[in-house]
Amino acid sequence: MPLLRLHIWMAILAAGSAFAPGSNGQGTIIYVNQPRTFSGILGVPWTHDFDLDGDGVSDYRFSNDGAISYVSPLGSNRQIAYLATPPDMGSSLTPLFAGEIIGSSLDPVLGEWLDLSSPNMGWQSMISGCLNIGCFGPFAYRTAFMGVDFAGGDGERHFGWLRIDDTTPGGHVFLVDWAWAVIPGESLVAGAVPEPSTWALLVGGGVLVVWFTRKRNERKG
Repeated sequence: MPLLRLHIWMAILAAGSAFAPGSNGQGTIIYVNQPRTFSGILGVPWTHDFDLDGDGVSDYRFSNDGAISYVSPLGSNRQIAYLATPPDMGSSLTPLFAGEIIGSSLDPVLGEWLDLSSPNMGWQSMISGCLNIGCFGPFAYRTAFMGVDFAGGDGERHFGWLRIDDTTPGGHVFLVDWAWAVIPGESLVAGAVPEPSTWALLVGGGVLVVWFTRKRNERKG
């Protein structure tokens, strides 16, 4: 079988698996496991921009004012958080549990979608902070998910999640992994990753490519 034809069949099979009935959309998720640590000199303000989908455009900004760590959406992007009660400013990032739904319609208990147009600097969401009295904040001493709605490199909007490990708070942000729904506007649950069947198909397809390539080279030799 020509290698090009093999690639085409692999693509068709992968697409069929991703959109098969009963998949609950889990096969249409892009998952990235490349841990990142955003930090700086202790007690000194720092800022790090984060490109979620690798399209060369920063989507979120993580920062620390010397004591408290924040995250802010860039452009038209949004994040799930609780607005502070005036006259306080900013918001608190919602720590989502695995299985909670991230989509256009949120359970009010989860907070609301906030962007750069949110009043009273609501878009600047606190993750956690540490002072002489100890550490505090919605993510302090826990690992939880951040819900996001961002403009992807394809020009469409996608829902996704970022897993933040703040079990040892102290002026840094440890991003464990993240994922987003491939289909624009499709909801997903916090912690969702591609189905095992999809992973198996892709790995198996990779093995077939290596095998057919080796056989083709042997015939040429």
